[in-house]
Amino acid sequence: MKEYRFAPEILLDHDSIIPLRGQIITQMRQAILRYRVKPGTRVISERALAMKLCINRNTVHQAYEELVNEGLLSIQSPRGGVRISSQAQSFYVQAFPTIHLIMPYSFTEQIHHRHFSHYGLEMFGGILDRAAERQVSVQILTLPPPETPPEQIRGFLDSFVSRSTGLITMGRRFGDGEDPVFTEVIKCRTLPHVFVSAFSPGYPYISTVNADLSNAVNSLLDRLEEQKITSLGVFPGKMDHKELLDGSAMRWAEVRKLALKRNFTVKEYPLNAPPWQEKSSGEYIRSLLKRILQDPCPGQCLVANNDDFACILMDELREEGRTVPGDFLLVGYDDLAPEKYSLSSLNHSRKEMGALAVDTVLELAGHHCAGEVLHKTVPTTFTARGSTEKPH
Repeated sequence: MKEYRFAPEILLDHDSIIPLRGQIITQMRQAILRYRVKPGTRVISERALAMKLCINRNTVHQAYEELVNEGLLSIQSPRGGVRISSQAQSFYVQAFPTIHLIMPYSFTEQIHHRHFSHYGLEMFGGILDRAAERQVSVQILTLPPPETPPEQIRGFLDSFVSRSTGLITMGRRFGDGEDPVFTEVIKCRTLPHVFVSAFSPGYPYISTVNADLSNAVNSLLDRLEEQKITSLGVFPGKMDHKELLDGSAMRWAEVRKLALKRNFTVKEYPLNAPPWQEKSSGEYIRSLLKRILQDPCPGQCLVANNDDFACILMDELREEGRTVPGDFLLVGYDDLAPEKYSLSSLNHSRKEMGALAVDTVLELAGHHCAGEVLHKTVPTTFTARGSTEKPH
């Protein structure tokens, strides 16, 4: 098998006052630090790079000699060629560790957004608290506008990647909209990168911290078995977005898996989109509810993706003359519902999730070279209230 050679893209400006040798040194250095290239990796040869750039080989030789003197490159035997030096790894260690944080909204929007006013800030606080404990700085990464030209996006990445310990992403800033800047950030395989309460089937090299539903769901199923309830209704959402899927997209699948393992019947009522994002959410919920009520054997306990959705369902069921917990049992997620609903709910600690994200970044960064991935979870709890207490 042909040996891999590190050959970063070098762009020369022949009109610049900076000598070509200096441009090669700067760009090669940036590339090695940005990609945290594994020591011993073979580098494109002087002859090959000179031919690629259409310049004199001696210019490349002088640039490589300077990088050897810096300790980034080493010259092996004639057949060994130029390689990343064993000393290069020391350049990857950050003297002042900094984790860069991507948030789905500006900080002001975090405060006013209904969900993030509570749980988003709790997670943010968990990140800051654990970072302070670990003596690591946290910097919110301000992404350039989505219409930024590709060459400027590359410059943006170069501006922070080489001095960053790792990335934590709490969500996309534009939901499912096009965001080429965010796309390029998550394509960067150089840094440890952790998605919090989210995952990406399109980018398996990104680490995750998510909720482990097993404890909470099994507690729910225990309660249902005690009441002779044998079927669940779940609401799977669309999972075709390849960049970032919210952790809630996995909940129905986890509930389904655990329920089937315990011989429950699971009825699926697919969602085309989150009901609160539909232009006519009331009409959409009513059509969804119609499917449930027309089902000859509907799920006896409806497990909603979150408390908002559960409360909307409860209101619409009442409009249809149905009762909770009389006709259906109902469970939410987040434990945010007003007490008047007496809604049973699943939940997990966002503070613990934020802290674990910091620990995961630092664990990965301790290996200095990119490539490893970790998937960690925080436990969930089930809080039982009236919505899962079937009348006798």
